[in-house]
Amino acid sequence: MSIGSADRHEHDESLFTLNARLPEQVFRQPAIQYRFGEFDIVFSEHFWYGLARLAEGSGDTIVHAAVIDPPDAYYNGLGVSTKKEISTNSLDSYLEWLHRTNQDSRVDSIAYTAEVIVFQPPSATWAIWAQRNLEVTVLAVFDEIVDRSTDAETIRWFSLSEALHHLIALRYSDQAVPTSLSATLLKNYG
Repeated sequence: MSIGSADRHEHDESLFTLNARLPEQVFRQPAIQYRFGEFDIVFSEHFWYGLARLAEGSGDTIVHAAVIDPPDAYYNGLGVSTKKEISTNSLDSYLEWLHRTNQDSRVDSIAYTAEVIVFQPPSATWAIWAQRNLEVTVLAVFDEIVDRSTDAETIRWFSLSEALHHLIALRYSDQAVPTSLSATLLKNYG
C-alpha cells in the first residue's frame, strides 16, 4: 500500500502512535527487541542498505516511509512529497526523495527539515522511528526471523544503554542525559 495524500499515514498508524514523541513509547505494539542508531544516518546510503537488508529479512521488496513532523502543510508548494514507497532496488530514488526540492535552496528538503520520519515494510515485522531532536533512530523488531537476519547490519545499532551514553548524551554540553529522560526511555524501551 502506498502512503499517498488521500490515505495520509493510514499504513503508519498500524505500528506507530503518530502524536507521540520520544522518550514516550512511539510504537503501538511491544517489540522483541529495540535497537538505536544515529538520526543523521537516515540520510545516507548506509541506511538504505540497512533498510534493504531488513526488508530482505522480512521477505519484503519495498519499505514505506513518511515524514510525520513537520506536517504536510509545511511542504506545500515546495515540491516535496512527504511519503515514499522505497524500493530495495533503488538507492538513487531513496536519496533523491530525501534531498529533492523544487526550490533553489536544498535546505527545504526532507534531509534538512524533517523532525520525525518513520519506516515500515508491508509485512509490519519491524519499524523504524527517527527523531531529530534527540538525534536518534529506533528500530523495533517484531519478528524473531527479522531479528536473526539483521546480525550483519550495515548500520551501527546500539543498545539503549549505549545510545544513552554514545548518542543522546552528545546533545548536552556536560554529556549528562537528564534523569527523567533516561528513566522514561528505560521504562519504554529497556
